[in-house]
Parts: sequence; structure tokens; C-alpha cells
Amino acid sequence: INGHANVPQRFGSLGMWVLHQRTQYNLMKEGKDSPLTSNRCKKLESIGFTFKCRPTYLSWDQRFQELVDFKKIYGHTNVPTSSGQLGSWVNNQRTQYRLYKEGKHSLLTNDKREKLESIGFEFKCRPTITPWDQRFQ
Repeated sequence: INGHANVPQRFGSLGMWVLHQRTQYNLMKEGKDSPLTSNRCKKLESIGFTFKCRPTYLSWDQRFQELVDFKKIYGHTNVPTSSGQLGSWVNNQRTQYRLYKEGKHSLLTNDKREKLESIGFEFKCRPTITPWDQRFQ
């Protein structure tokens, strides 16, 4: 359905089953008893199953490219923070921008800021709150 066999643990029983396969694989590789046979490993590998699944570190430019790809699909750069690592990265760019605007130490260089601006990145996605007195008028 999703084009991969990398199921997160949070996906209920399927996620737990995938975790169990990886645990059994590690036991097998260590020469310990495991119900996972080489035949089962081959079957899992034939569908793209990855036994060693650690999140990889992506550079700023790689995350930026993910954001460009996200925008091509969804038409905007407002990635929800609940959308995994890209959402966290986008949130961090906004935090770094706020620090930059406040004159504090920020990891957001001018080059990075300009790249984000070039794709229409919104550094402030929350609407500005109009003071009560202005609304009253």
C-alpha cells in the first residue's frame, strides 16, 4: 500500500511483528536460537524488508530537498510537526528563524534562509494576533 516494508512500531500488531522479525534476525546473526530461518529472511528481503532500520542523519540540504518534494506534492511547505522527521525539521527552521529575528544565536544562515524563501517557505505560519482595542474598533 505504501510502497515499502518499513512499518513503524506504532502501527499496532503489524508494527510489533516487524520489530519481532528484526529482533529474531539479530539473534540469528549472533548464532542464537531464532525461529527466523534463512528461507524466511529471503522471503522478507524479496518484498524490500530491511532488517537494520535505523533513522539516518540527513544533512540540511537533504532535508531541504525533502521539503521541495513535499511542496511539489502538496502545494505548500507547512509540514505538520506530526509528520515525522521532516515535520520536526520544518519546526526547527521556524525556531531558528525566530532566534535570528530576536538577534540571538541561530543556526539559520542567510544562505539557508534565502533557499527557504525561494520556495515560498512560511517562517511564521500562525496568524498575528490583532490587539483587542483594534478589533473593538
